[in-house]
Amino acid sequence: ANVATSARPYLTAGKLWMRKGGSWYICSGSLIGKGVVATAAHCIADWGGGTSGLASDVYFIPAATKNNSISSTAGPIGTWKAKNLVYPNCYINGNCINTSSGVLNSNDVALVVLGGSVSNLPYAKGAGYYGYGWNGYGFTTGNSFINRRKNLGQITQLGYPGAIGDSRN
Repeated sequence: ANVATSARPYLTAGKLWMRKGGSWYICSGSLIGKGVVATAAHCIADWGGGTSGLASDVYFIPAATKNNSISSTAGPIGTWKAKNLVYPNCYINGNCINTSSGVLNSNDVALVVLGGSVSNLPYAKGAGYYGYGWNGYGFTTGNSFINRRKNLGQITQLGYPGAIGDSRN
C-alpha cells in the first residue's frame, strides 16, 4: 500500500505538521541526520513574530501516506515529535538581510531536532538521511551572484506533495 513512498528518496523526506496558535499547518521536511530535519523557517515560525510566532507543536512523518493525520500510522515507519527547533534569530526578529520581499528570504531555513533515543529515530527505522556539509562545503565567498553578501550557501531539499498517499475513491 505504501510502495510509492516507502522507498528512498521518499522515505527520507516527509511532512511536517506544525501548530501555530490554534491552527495546524503542513510543510515539507528532509532528514539530514539521524534525527535532524531540514525545512524552511516559514514553516515553523512567523517572520518577525518573535518567539511567540514559533510553532508550539511540530511532528515529522517520513513518507507520510495520509493527508490529514498526525497519528503513528500516518506513515509507514511512524511519527516523531520535535524536541527542539533551530532557526535564524534574524528570521523571528524580522530583520534578516532580504533581497526579496516578505517571509521568503536568504535566511528562510530551519532545523527540527526530533525527540527520542537514537535507536528509535527514523534512521533506525530505515529512513536514512540525505546528509549535509560543513567547513565551507556548499558555501562560497566573494561570489558574483549577490554583490551585497560575502557568503552564499546552497541547500537542496526534496519537497513533499501535500496529498500524496491519499486514496481517491
